[in-house]
Amino acid sequence: MRHRRWVRWFAAGIAACLAVPAGAQDPAGDCISNTSQQGVLYQGLVDGIARDIEAPRKAGDHDKVLKLAAQAQDTRLCKIPAAIAIAQAEALVAIEQVCDAAQPLEQFFAAAAPGDKDYAQAERLYDEVREARDAGQCIKPVGGVALAAPKAEAAPSHDDVAPAAEGAPDDGSQRDLYRGGELNEGRMAFDSGNYARAAELFGIVIQQAPESFEGYARRAQANARLGRTDAAVADYAKAVELAPTRGYLVIDFARFLTAANRPQDALALYDGYLQRFPTDVQVLQERAGVRLKSGLLDLALQDYGKAIELAPGNTRLRLLRAFLYHDNGRFKDAVADYTAAIRAGASGADVHYRRGLAYYALNRSEEAIADLDAAIAANPSLAAAYTARGALHQLRGDGAAAIADFSRVIDLKPESADAYLDRGKQYQRQLDAAAAINDFSSVLRLDPGNLEALKGRAMLYQQQGNYANALDDLTQIINRDYIDGDAYARRGWLYYAWKDYKRAMDDFDKALVIDPSGTQAQLGRQAVIEAIAAAEKAAAEAAKRR
Repeated sequence: MRHRRWVRWFAAGIAACLAVPAGAQDPAGDCISNTSQQGVLYQGLVDGIARDIEAPRKAGDHDKVLKLAAQAQDTRLCKIPAAIAIAQAEALVAIEQVCDAAQPLEQFFAAAAPGDKDYAQAERLYDEVREARDAGQCIKPVGGVALAAPKAEAAPSHDDVAPAAEGAPDDGSQRDLYRGGELNEGRMAFDSGNYARAAELFGIVIQQAPESFEGYARRAQANARLGRTDAAVADYAKAVELAPTRGYLVIDFARFLTAANRPQDALALYDGYLQRFPTDVQVLQERAGVRLKSGLLDLALQDYGKAIELAPGNTRLRLLRAFLYHDNGRFKDAVADYTAAIRAGASGADVHYRRGLAYYALNRSEEAIADLDAAIAANPSLAAAYTARGALHQLRGDGAAAIADFSRVIDLKPESADAYLDRGKQYQRQLDAAAAINDFSSVLRLDPGNLEALKGRAMLYQQQGNYANALDDLTQIINRDYIDGDAYARRGWLYYAWKDYKRAMDDFDKALVIDPSGTQAQLGRQAVIEAIAAAEKAAAEAAKRR
């Protein structure tokens, strides 16, 4: 079934490719243009994936969705169909890999337009990604080794951060008026999920006390849960009009507008409030988040900068800006904020771990290792710190120390395929083939489709002369629908060694379709042509002698 699907996708790509003149191929870059000759070839394949991904998406088969999406991403096309991108993002969020959903969501927004199918769902998913980033959970991997960031502590509440706005009355002044009546009943109905009843009760509160900002605010929340967007907006607007000094109302309203795909309205709301109350640190922080989502990175950093000026001792703000710098590749600035936060009292494994990653990205290995040592001393069970330190030891040529760290990760997380893979690759570098094969086999036990482990083990088997096992691994790579010209080329050479020239030529041809510049496939194809010619010549001479 898998083979037939691959043939169908591949055939569609070939058919499309024939319609494109050779001169349309774009120069190589970070991605393959969809309009280049090679891109059109792959377009047929990804269009097939876009159709096939709908069934597992609807069935909630996240593993299948992610495998299909990975095949599409392996093409390196610049534009991936929106159906694939949204399905991949949904699956990643469903399995709690929220940070990894950012890339497919960005691909979705590049391929779709507001109002298109799934656009609102993509917006909601992107909100979850932003929240994870704001909480410091999304640290990009560096150095080729996946480095997971532990979850940050919850951000402080508005009351903890924001100074009281000028002229704000006591928060309990209106709540006490209705504590025993409809307001309290409405809260109970809301908490129990009966939003229609809650909206009705809050409406009675408004009738009884038209100046009750809380009645409007509470009804806005109920209307929002009921999907009554216009009614919710009207109620929030009235609540803010009645209580313009209350930053938490502005935040709640702006969050609703952002979720309703109205970020510009949310920004306008924040702008108006901050013109009156420019020292509200929490609102500055919230506006930074909306600006970031809107692609206004520099303005978001300005908001964080002003908030830090107003609350210089707030380590959480320093860390949030550090995470933002880190996530956008500004590692020097990230280090400065991490260091300021540590000097202001931030401590523990997490902050040293994150600063260690930033030093790692800056190629400052001594400082990185020192921070990772501190993180491990504070939390000896922090597996991610051992992974990062092991990668640094690897880069510094200290193989024994790298293996010790990767082994510690395996002790802490015995079901981690990545840990076995990291150690297996180090054993391979040290030419310890038996240990490397053992680790790659452990990876494949935990993650049967792992491409790196299959390729690494196949190469080692081939070097050992164990061609049968090498052929099995290479065939697994090909049968799992990986678009991998190297696997075809390597298998072609195995067939060549066994004088199975037809199969060898087929594999070399497929490798060259995937990568026309593949040297091994080009050499292999020429070797097959020469071997066939030599065999035919030898046969002709033998016939003459007879």
